[in-house]
Amino acid sequence: ANDNGATIAGQSYLFAFKYTCNQDNLTNTKVKLSSTSVSEGYTDIGSNVPMHNSGENYFVLKGNSNPTSETSYMAVSAERFGYFSGTSGFNFKYGNFDVNELPYNWTGIALYQGLTTTTKQWD
Repeated sequence: ANDNGATIAGQSYLFAFKYTCNQDNLTNTKVKLSSTSVSEGYTDIGSNVPMHNSGENYFVLKGNSNPTSETSYMAVSAERFGYFSGTSGFNFKYGNFDVNELPYNWTGIALYQGLTTTTKQWD
């Protein structure tokens, strides 16, 4: 979901994600979705994920009971580095900490991926 054609289709449920970070003891990490644009309109999906450490981290989001209404973008929010949604050529949009807009540009690689389905996985 780095605005490279990997958007989330409408009427889909985001049910799991993975991301790579370089910090230990991270708390307050969330997944956010926006159906507005890649740079604004983000809302929380589920609650904070458990504390975790650097490297690849995998999470299941059991609290997402609502499908996307239209094509959406995914972003990951973590307390120390904001959240990212890319544009192209490793230039990413980001916001500091738990915000709903991505007003700044950053050059680097933000590694995260979401899994979606059009079938609700649980009640």
